[in-house]
Amino acid sequence: MGTQDPLENVELTAAVQGLRDQLMAAVDASDGRPIRFEVEEINLEFAVELRRDAQIKAGFKAWVVSGDSQAGAARTAAHKVSVKLRPKNSRDGGPVEIGNQDDVSMEVFGAPLDGHRE
Repeated sequence: MGTQDPLENVELTAAVQGLRDQLMAAVDASDGRPIRFEVEEINLEFAVELRRDAQIKAGFKAWVVSGDSQAGAARTAAHKVSVKLRPKNSRDGGPVEIGNQDDVSMEVFGAPLDGHRE
């Protein structure tokens, strides 16, 4: 008996939620750090398999297909789905920033505040 691939049967919604959770963890982990990054755009690309499901209103579910599963998916059709996301802060609608809320100085990197070296 082989081991089951942990990526097998991952719903597309779960994959996107996992990304959201990871971004929130990055925001939390960056507390107190002197540099901030603005998350501008996230490009996701998945190979998905569409399966009919009589219990779902739309009639099908989209499952993320791992590379190993794609090779053995002769009985089903895999489709490529690209999703472009621009995260927004739910409090103010602004961009998501990962980092400290305080202003920072680049002097810690050996550059003066004006950005020019002498």
